[in-house]
Amino acid sequence: KPEIPAPRITIFLALFFLDINLIIISFRVKSKYIKNLIYKMKKVSVSLLVFNEKHNLEQTIAKAYQELEKLYLNFELWIFDNNSDDGTNVIVNALLKKYNNLRYYRQEKNFGYAINFQSALKLPVSDYKFVIDGDGQYDVEDVKESIEILDKGYDILIGIRKPRKDPRIRIFMSLVLKFLSKIILGSNLKDINAGFRCMTKETANKINIKYKYNFVNPEIFTLAVLKKLKIAEKIIKHHPRVGGRSELSGIKNLIFNSLRMIKYMIDLKNDIKKSQSN
Repeated sequence: KPEIPAPRITIFLALFFLDINLIIISFRVKSKYIKNLIYKMKKVSVSLLVFNEKHNLEQTIAKAYQELEKLYLNFELWIFDNNSDDGTNVIVNALLKKYNNLRYYRQEKNFGYAINFQSALKLPVSDYKFVIDGDGQYDVEDVKESIEILDKGYDILIGIRKPRKDPRIRIFMSLVLKFLSKIILGSNLKDINAGFRCMTKETANKINIKYKYNFVNPEIFTLAVLKKLKIAEKIIKHHPRVGGRSELSGIKNLIFNSLRMIKYMIDLKNDIKKSQSN
């Protein structure tokens, strides 16, 4: 019988492509490791804004802390309490002993949403600053992807609640406010009053909230226009509100706050005009 020559070329090519695939896999693993190492070197603060959220605050903190640990970030989880009178301080002070990276700041009195937001923007020392409503409607698992978007050259990121889990009246009012902000401010934001915001440390130093309303995103947009900052948007998960009472609950409150919002945006528009005339 004639001898069959060994398929040397076939074996060589198979080994060659195997080596290439191993190199690619190794490179991807190393790249992911290096990327995670870089994120570990940078500090992230996630601040939850709360007022009388005792009913689900412990669960919200536990979920947020667990999600942040999974992301392998150098993080601090802050609770900014707008002087709640429902025993929120008792719950958080107890949880401080349980979670190493948990921080707590309680306002001396109820200064309102804007001041509480400003505190959350200025007090934590970090490279990336997240300020999120602490009513349990937002996930912090979106944090890492948000950082990656900021690293592409953006200064600010604002979430888009999709699908949104709110009562129809609130969704309707948000659509009205979105329309008004587009007409008055020229805003192109898809979710003008989302409670999920993040920005770089440098940007946070430039953002100073002046108006004391229960909204801050229109002012953030205005300051971005004035200071030439780049805003990105990202679809984020949104959950139904489990309990507690929103500042915008009830028809009267919705109408009252909507009228205040219109005045607020007109004031912001005047700020833009003044800046452009100087």
